[in-house]
Amino acid sequence: MTSAVEDEKPGSVTQLLNAWEVGEALAENRLMDEVYDDLRRIAANQLRKRPRRKQETTELVNEAYLRLQQQNRVHWKCRKQFFSVAARIIRRVIVDTERHHAAARRDQAQDVPLDTIHARCPRDFPRWHAFCDALDRLAVEQPDAAKVIEYKYFIGLKGKEIAELMEISEGRVSQLWNEGKMALRTMA
Repeated sequence: MTSAVEDEKPGSVTQLLNAWEVGEALAENRLMDEVYDDLRRIAANQLRKRPRRKQETTELVNEAYLRLQQQNRVHWKCRKQFFSVAARIIRRVIVDTERHHAAARRDQAQDVPLDTIHARCPRDFPRWHAFCDALDRLAVEQPDAAKVIEYKYFIGLKGKEIAELMEISEGRVSQLWNEGKMALRTMA
């Protein structure tokens, strides 16, 4: 399987994104064929600690793809940007789903036990959406640290891949990772 940040051959994702953006008829279908496995890998990574049925990953990818189609203000530049936006959208789909389930349980006057929160999040946060809200705040205060956490946690990239994507050293990636974790702990 190809890495979402791997250099690509001419004629693949970047060109398909450009063709899709200008309205080429077949580009969207070809794009989905090209990126579907990577989107499933990202979704599965985000759902890793959640007991799930096989179809939930597919449902998550499908919902995320519908939201990606609505991204009409994004000027697609490359595969890396696409997967970064996709990971953020997948995370938002999970958060929205959790909030919907929590609201439904509140309407039924039931508490939401922590073991029903099904998304991967650090120990410091009792709920997935609290983690995501803190990450959004971190993105304002320390955008590079937030990107490193997003790439590592939500896309599942390794330090070397993040360094290549952000065009920084692996040492700087480690530093941003540690700074980001520390900042998130203070936001908990």
